[in-house]
Amino acid sequence: MLGTDYDHRTAARAAGVIASMTLLFVLAIRELGSSLFLYTSNTMVMSVLLLDYYEGGNIGKTAASVSCRPVLLGVLIAAPTGWRGARRRAASRNGSDETLKLKREDRMMVARFAKTSS
Repeated sequence: MLGTDYDHRTAARAAGVIASMTLLFVLAIRELGSSLFLYTSNTMVMSVLLLDYYEGGNIGKTAASVSCRPVLLGVLIAAPTGWRGARRRAASRNGSDETLKLKREDRMMVARFAKTSS
């Protein structure tokens, strides 16, 4: 009986993985279509460049580019938030007025964003 339950769970997981891959493929194709409008002879969009690498047989360049992209995005996104989080942790440990100053800065940033987006 345990073996049949395991098979059902495995099949359900496989179906979930296939569904996720299908959705990601659809999103990737949609992103590729919009970047084709930006592609000219002077500018090379990243997705078109990766497709050219792959079709040209440069699997190594494709893999390197694909693995560098998330790392670069992670650094660009995490660096400012990590620095801000370190400031916040240090201020809370010291028990100083720095936490109030950071909360004020957060409110001002949100107000500026709301003003520019409206």
